[in-house]
Amino acid sequence: MIKGILDRSGVIARGIFEDFKQLLSPPLCIGCDGDLADNDPVFCESCLESLKSKCRGVRPICPFCGRLDSTRKNNGCCSRSSAIRLYYWGRYEDEMVEYILKFKFHGVLELGIRLTNEALNQLGELLRKNDYDYVIPVPLHGRRQRRREYNQSEIIARTVSRTIGAEYIPDSIFRVRSTKQQAKIHYENERWENVENAFSLLSKKGVDFVGRRVLIVDDIVTTGATVYEVSRPIREQNPDRVDVFSLAYAG
Repeated sequence: MIKGILDRSGVIARGIFEDFKQLLSPPLCIGCDGDLADNDPVFCESCLESLKSKCRGVRPICPFCGRLDSTRKNNGCCSRSSAIRLYYWGRYEDEMVEYILKFKFHGVLELGIRLTNEALNQLGELLRKNDYDYVIPVPLHGRRQRRREYNQSEIIARTVSRTIGAEYIPDSIFRVRSTKQQAKIHYENERWENVENAFSLLSKKGVDFVGRRVLIVDDIVTTGATVYEVSRPIREQNPDRVDVFSLAYAG
């Protein structure tokens, strides 16, 4: 109980500190520390245009081999190619790396929401046409989420859910064991081993995926191992389709 009180006190103190900093100086562009564009809480015009010129929204690809969905049908491009399809906004490179790391590890939540909204400006209509029933964020293990104080995939998924009109169900899948951070594992086969069978359905939630359309949401997809394992217990219930949305793709 004492630890919980101290954790909450730390969050409150950081919030007060951030508010105090904003009183002393106006917020600046997250990319260049320049003046923000009118009515933009995160970017100046130049940084936003640079990002949008590189991130154009990509129609479905195979998250395991990177081929466009239309080119991989029946070609056996990889052993898992028919399981899920990936929609993503931009490549995990250049300034996108810095932005996602700030959002993911440094608590710049408004940046994550801003990136998601820009991604949905380009991909939202395409996702709406798929008529998804559920939006599910990739879950963190409880200990990691308590340490980080938020799950970046949940923040993205809530915005996606509101935009495409699908039900947001964050507690339907959970991590049954703690895993290493995928970014700290260099070999692809070790990444697959790290998350194998790490996710399960939360039976108390009572969500029925039979014949449903499901969109799994994450911040970055690299090998596709994590989203594949998250999709496994869903696919065992014979849904109509399971797709993935991410801000960035690093495969």
